Amino acid sequence: CLSRGLGDVYKRQEIKSGEVGDEYVYFPKPTLYVAQKWLREQKSVHISVDYNFPTDKWFYMIIDVKKGRCMQFSDNEYFSFEEAIQAGILEAIKMTEL
Repeated sequence: CLSRGLGDVYKRQEIKSGEVGDEYVYFPKPTLYVAQKWLREQKSVHISVDYNFPTDKWFYMIIDVKKGRCMQFSDNEYFSFEEAIQAGILEAIKMTEL
C-alpha cells in the first residue's frame, strides 16, 4: 500500500506533540518536500508546480519520470505554491495506488 510506505517515511519526521499521562504522543508531520521526494524516488512520479501570471495563481503537473510525459494537469489553480504542491501530492498518491 502506497500510504503505508509513505507513512514509513513520515515516521522519520515525527515530533513530540504532547503529553498523555506519563507518555509523550508522537504525530507524523512530514514536509511537502519529503512526500514529493518519496514519490519521485519510489514511484517515479514528479510533482511540478508552476505559476500562471495572467491569473496570479499556482498549478501542478504530475509527471511520469520513466516515460517522460505529463500524466495530469491540475483541474484547479491555487493561491499558494504550498496548496498546489499538496494537492498534486495527494492526487499522485491516489493515481499510484490504483
